[in-house]
Amino acid sequence: MERLSTIARAPPRTRAQLASEVTRLEFERDRALRDLALLETKRAAAERRFASIDARSKKLRSLFADLEADEATGDPR
Repeated sequence: MERLSTIARAPPRTRAQLASEVTRLEFERDRALRDLALLETKRAAAERRFASIDARSKKLRSLFADLEADEATGDPR
């Protein structure tokens, strides 16, 4: 976990320092929210890709099983 830089420093003593620190923290928060939104988008895309690959894999396994069954019965295709 990332350590906040404010923990290592002395607390703000003036209104200007406090305002500056709040602005910086809000910027960091907004950046973290953007990063989370990007990760959510990537996760959703990965889920769709996984579902597509899984469906294709199941279809191919079914076709493979049919071919093996046909070979076992001697039915040429």
